[in-house]
Amino acid sequence: MEVEKKKREAPTEQESPLLKIISLHQMEGFWNSQTLDEAFLNSIGVSQTKIAIITSLLPEGSSKDLILTIAILIWLETNAQAAKDKWLLVSKKTERWIKAQNIPLPTIRDALVSVN
Repeated sequence: MEVEKKKREAPTEQESPLLKIISLHQMEGFWNSQTLDEAFLNSIGVSQTKIAIITSLLPEGSSKDLILTIAILIWLETNAQAAKDKWLLVSKKTERWIKAQNIPLPTIRDALVSVN
C-alpha cells in the first residue's frame, strides 16, 4: 500500500501571516524569496527600507533568500512573541542556517532596532 505524500501548498489569504510564514519555511532553514511577495512583506511591516538596511549590512552579492530570511526572523522576534511556542523551533533552525552563512545576526538585529 502506497502512502501519498502531501504536497506543501501556500496558505490562503484568510490564514494568518504567522501560519503562512511557518508553512513556507524551507527544510534547510531559510525562506525562499520567490514564495513571499513584496505585498505580503509590506502587509506585515517588512518594508523595503528594512530590506535595504539588511542588504547594506551583508556582504555584496548576498542572496535574496538570505536577506528575506533575516527579515522574517527579525519580524517573528519582534511581532509574534505571543505565539513564540509556534515558531521557536523554526527560528532555531533558521539561526543555524544564517550562522552557517557566516553572517553576524546580532549586528543586523541591533541595526534594525532603530527602524522598528
